[in-house]
Amino acid sequence: MEGQYSDKVMEHFRNPHNVGEIPDADGIGNVGNPVCVVEGTLIRCNPKIDEIENIKEGNTKVMSHDGEYHIVKRVFKRKFKGKIFRIFINESRSVALTPEHHILSARGKIYDWAMPAELTKGDRLLLPISKSKKTMEYGFPVKVWNDKFYYVVVKKISTEQYDGDLYDLEVEGAHSYVTDCATLHNCGDIMRLYIKVDENEIITDAKFKTFGCLPSDSEIAVTAGRWNRIDSICEGDTVITSTGDAAVVAETYKNKYLGPIIDIIPFVSPYNGFSATFNHPVLAIKREGLSNTESYRNKCKLLKIDKEELCSANPAYIDAKYLEKGDYLIFNVNREVKDSPLFDRDTMRLLGYYLSEGYIIAGGNAVAFAFNKNEKQTIKDLKSLLFKSTGKMPKDRIRDSVCEVYICSRKLASFLKSHCGSLAGKKVLSKDVMLLSYSKQKEMLKTYLIGDGNFYRRRVNDSFTFRASTTSPRLVVQLQEILARGGIFSSIKRILKKENYINGRRIKPSIMYNISFKLERKHQFVHSSKNYFLIPIRDIVRKNYEGNVYNFQVKGTDNSYLVRGFAVHNCGAAIATSSMVTDLVRGKTIEEALKVSNSAVAEALGGLPKIKMHCSVLAEEALRSAISDYMSKKDKKA
Repeated sequence: MEGQYSDKVMEHFRNPHNVGEIPDADGIGNVGNPVCVVEGTLIRCNPKIDEIENIKEGNTKVMSHDGEYHIVKRVFKRKFKGKIFRIFINESRSVALTPEHHILSARGKIYDWAMPAELTKGDRLLLPISKSKKTMEYGFPVKVWNDKFYYVVVKKISTEQYDGDLYDLEVEGAHSYVTDCATLHNCGDIMRLYIKVDENEIITDAKFKTFGCLPSDSEIAVTAGRWNRIDSICEGDTVITSTGDAAVVAETYKNKYLGPIIDIIPFVSPYNGFSATFNHPVLAIKREGLSNTESYRNKCKLLKIDKEELCSANPAYIDAKYLEKGDYLIFNVNREVKDSPLFDRDTMRLLGYYLSEGYIIAGGNAVAFAFNKNEKQTIKDLKSLLFKSTGKMPKDRIRDSVCEVYICSRKLASFLKSHCGSLAGKKVLSKDVMLLSYSKQKEMLKTYLIGDGNFYRRRVNDSFTFRASTTSPRLVVQLQEILARGGIFSSIKRILKKENYINGRRIKPSIMYNISFKLERKHQFVHSSKNYFLIPIRDIVRKNYEGNVYNFQVKGTDNSYLVRGFAVHNCGAAIATSSMVTDLVRGKTIEEALKVSNSAVAEALGGLPKIKMHCSVLAEEALRSAISDYMSKKDKKA
């Protein structure tokens, strides 16, 4: 987003003021998009069509984008004088709204909530296919777009001056409503604002929240080298930031969303790819901003880059919709080191053998390892490590081509299980192991590769590629993190192994995870700076999404966190406007605060792009909603 915004916006974006919640707030404002639908707009209710000004809170159900009827939680109203857009689907039917409001439309196979200015003649407006048998027909010709929506074609778009009341609806569980000929949304960006007011009606405190941008299955980097789904992240959890530091989650946000999301696929290790809504800020370096680098057109062009210029460039948070193939993402991992004398070189080597070939037997009283009987040197090394660890001489037995080495030691079995887990698909390293110095972790990697790894050359003159396989999705992510701590970026590949038979024995289908890396590279697609890796984008894929989106605030940082290793931020312009409006109203009386306009917020931020001016309106509406809530509570007390 840098480059689109003023320095003041970026200051409030990176370090927002007054983030959070006031538990005993005197007023709370909840708003989505600013109030911007004209009086007289016909809304599809259950069982009739009614004008928006007649809609009542709490006892009216309206149709939403999901084809179902939902309760109207709140009705918003404000005075307005200015330009509105009128979108016609035929000579007699149209929908009129201000430039900031969002309307469900489609171009090609992707649907999106677009502002009127983004629409052109010939675009398609989407209308839900009702799931209720009681629904009324639309009353004009519609065509089927997919199994969820009909569509009508935009015939004409005009602008006109309007002076009167505007309305909007907050709809429970959907945040959208259907007029007689269009589907409208009331929450492009979401804001909640809290105020504390003293006996002199002076606002002594103001805080805010903004909401959601990542799909529910997004995986967030947490401690111990693990990824947790964003929908499982809770207040108080620890996550890893863009700098590789640990930070505590202060608050979590969740919101319903319908529209496009972007799949961002890295050139190396597509497994680490992630999705985000269009406006979610991603830490990246734009390729077009590098003066000595060729633009991206094919794989070879990725190699034609000035590495020194790239690594010295300052990454910026860029809205996902502005990312392109060839731009560079920022990849990082937990950089904390916490050493322990409990893990010496021999112990680490034993952990590596256990991760690759070890398992617990005899009800937790013994440990066994399986190798090919011809791996005599490896078996000898393992036996030596087991003897040093327990003071007992391990035993072995040969079955066909397999040599099983085992030792009876409940203490050793417990130690290995606590730090490496048990069962192949559930192997996972403890936090103690993940925070060790890389010099120690490297010893574990060496023996792990002996057990589950190999190396090869694609061509005679190529450098060696090292590769290992595991059935544990958690372990492969930890291995990638350990290698990154050692300055090595590795690629993960998920492989579905089909059912087959070996010596007449059925082998069930399974999922394997391959991790591969090079110690030397003839061609470098990935570059590393002192603090992170730079990974080029292979592809940007837009697709439709309907479901919950999530976001969260973290304490003491600039609100960054890692999604599958890549750095992202909490959401941009809404944060900056929310931060600024709370600064502007602190210390003001209620009367003075009511005079704080959206233009004042935008001006204080040094201006906003036209496409983001609605965020300043959102800030004003949130403030007015909070003040209205305060006044309502005050009247009730009186």
